Amino acid sequence: MIRSLFHRSRDRALSISLSATSRNVLRRHLTLLSPQNLHTIEQCVRNLDDNGVPGDLVQCGIDPGGVSAVLISMLSLARHFRGYTTISGSLDQTVNGCGNAVPALGFEIDNQRISFHTADPQSGSLCRNERTVALTHINGGDPKATEFYLKALISLVPPGGFIVINDHNTHDSSRAIIEHFLGSRPEFTLDHSIRSSFVLKNGRPH
Repeated sequence: MIRSLFHRSRDRALSISLSATSRNVLRRHLTLLSPQNLHTIEQCVRNLDDNGVPGDLVQCGIDPGGVSAVLISMLSLARHFRGYTTISGSLDQTVNGCGNAVPALGFEIDNQRISFHTADPQSGSLCRNERTVALTHINGGDPKATEFYLKALISLVPPGGFIVINDHNTHDSSRAIIEHFLGSRPEFTLDHSIRSSFVLKNGRPH
């Protein structure tokens, strides 16, 4: 009970520090993430902007549209947003869901700077001519999808870029996948100070 009270108190404190979009998303129940998860994502994007790290913002595994809206709200002029789902036949459902949530929060899906796509795990890649990706957020829960997204995107993350993974159901499986990738990509490190999310950073010098 004490631990539960601590978490609720911490979440309330974090909510105050979140952007207006994140607070709105939480209030409307448009995400599965906690205030701490959203805080981590926002901090990563601000770090990218402060350090001039180039690249787009990508959401993999679409939730009810809230995380997409948060990332879209933080786009600088040079960045694009792309959302991906690996579930066959779910793009219409994804776009309809985000198409309701994202515009309701004041953002337009123009299919150019802001777009959603179906990813094909069989192809091993997301799409042709994929742009540099400064931040990828992966909604965990499906280890195969998590592994696919990591393989498809990790080479596109520039020095100083982030991959953030939130896993609600298969934490141990995601950790095993992440540790495997870290073994073959020594330029990436896992931030062990953040316990609510897996945060990988490309530590290569700029």
